[in-house]
Amino acid sequence: MESYVTAAALCAAMEVGLFWLLKEKPLDTAAVSKKLEIPENRCRHWLEILRNIGLLSDSSAGYTPSDTAQKLVIDKYSQDVWAYYGKFHCEYLPAIIDITKQMKNPKSTWKAQVIKPPDYIDQMIQSPERAAHFTRMLYEIHLEMADELARVLDIGDEHRLMDSGGGSGVMAFALLKKNLS
Repeated sequence: MESYVTAAALCAAMEVGLFWLLKEKPLDTAAVSKKLEIPENRCRHWLEILRNIGLLSDSSAGYTPSDTAQKLVIDKYSQDVWAYYGKFHCEYLPAIIDITKQMKNPKSTWKAQVIKPPDYIDQMIQSPERAAHFTRMLYEIHLEMADELARVLDIGDEHRLMDSGGGSGVMAFALLKKNLS
């Protein structure tokens, strides 16, 4: 029943770099609260949500990333990619507010609630930094798939490859790396 709260807590943890902060050194609630400038009571609740879903461990030394968080978060993608990914998804959470009122409405939940969805393309046009984060996110998220594509796709005697500019270039890079070595 509270999965949207869990999603918001996880997105916030990614955006502020909580797992990387706690990887450096275990911290108790008061220390996390001070470091991230979050009211302590709210911080305690937030950390407990993340502990309850198995992403944080708690000991006398303080909170640390769990083995699951280490494997699926810290070791999976960079902190920068997770920060952007968390922020990107949090921007879409308003669409689920009052979803029970909107479920039968044939309009999109955005239109039914008279709210405008974020325009990520316009956001990237307005901010080259955001575009760089978005491209880096796409690159890291698709790197494993690109390596698999390069492994199974034989481009034979082809000597030219065109990347139409639809993403980060990770697929083209993987094919080039395989076929140039």
